Amino acid sequence: MAMVHQPFVILTGEWKQELDSLERKICLKDIYNHSRAIEHDLENKPLIGWLSTSVTSLSSLFFHELNTIDNYMESDKMYWLWFFLNTIFDNSSINAIGKEKSSVSNAMIRNFKRKVSAVEEMPDRRIGRKTKKTKHGGFKLPHVMKDMLLTGIQKNPSMIYKAHVVGYNINGSTFQLMDMVCPQGYVTRIRRLNQLEFPSDKYDFVKGFVF
Repeated sequence: MAMVHQPFVILTGEWKQELDSLERKICLKDIYNHSRAIEHDLENKPLIGWLSTSVTSLSSLFFHELNTIDNYMESDKMYWLWFFLNTIFDNSSINAIGKEKSSVSNAMIRNFKRKVSAVEEMPDRRIGRKTKKTKHGGFKLPHVMKDMLLTGIQKNPSMIYKAHVVGYNINGSTFQLMDMVCPQGYVTRIRRLNQLEFPSDKYDFVKGFVF
């Protein structure tokens, strides 16, 4: 998650040229070869380097006919399928935290509200995927984002109407991006983009670029 002034931008220049080139590829091998051949400078153009290495690694997952996402355990999907969501922050000032850790702002607020009874460990429970998705994407993540927004606004009150907190929720093979703002200065609003499904096989992977 990150607090930013402008959450989404229109891709232009070299970025758009490379994506347009990938869209014109009609098979997995063409996508793999093109992404591997993209010239990039990790020091001066880290995002182009991220695009090249990410697409190369992702496309390589589907070369074996029997290799589909159904063969991955849920914990493996986080690291093998969605790794590029963390590596995009390499060579930047953003520290991407994996698993289910919360932000520093959220931890401070939770510790401030903590009572003695809250220290006792709760027993583990087995919950379904839908319940877990509702818990983390519907309740836990928005609370963390709100704490980050509040902390950021307290440090820079002039940003109260402009600041955005962007976060994302991964649930197995699905991904959803969220954007939180405080447009009126007293009520937060969350915009959730449509969920993205990770390609199930090499044919879906190619379709994702072509269409």
